[in-house]
Amino acid sequence: MGRVCTSAVFVYYVIKMMDERIKSLMGRSPDEEVPEAVVEGMLLVLLLIITGLIIMGMRSRWCAGVLAVIVAAAALYKHPWFLSMFSTKMYTLDFVVGYEGTEVPGWLYSDHQRYFFFQQLSTAGALLQLVVHGPGRYSIDEPMGPVQIVTTKAAD
Repeated sequence: MGRVCTSAVFVYYVIKMMDERIKSLMGRSPDEEVPEAVVEGMLLVLLLIITGLIIMGMRSRWCAGVLAVIVAAAALYKHPWFLSMFSTKMYTLDFVVGYEGTEVPGWLYSDHQRYFFFQQLSTAGALLQLVVHGPGRYSIDEPMGPVQIVTTKAAD
């Protein structure tokens, strides 16, 4: 059940992004942004496949590991709070609903970025738990439950 709940956010965003991409392409000329749309579409399909494999419990450790690395890298790229923490510049809040276009000092912008960074990093942590503990009893790969790690202690 945990892998379904962890993956639900990815399924939601894939469907939302595909819908937005299709709507944006409908209103444009046929040759405008087509290469970008194809690449984005292929990435969304890949994300949907990886998420589906995690939900089914098929190669879910590997898929969760790949997805955790991607999510952590995306958090570092999209929310670099450490770059604006001590800045004296003014920044625009484009990602906070209700405050679009509002200019704030660097420390406040950094606080918002840090919140979103750790929120995204917690998703990567949940995926890493799936890597460590496995998909659980109701999965295709591990029908008998998680893999038991046998440890032995040296005897004198």
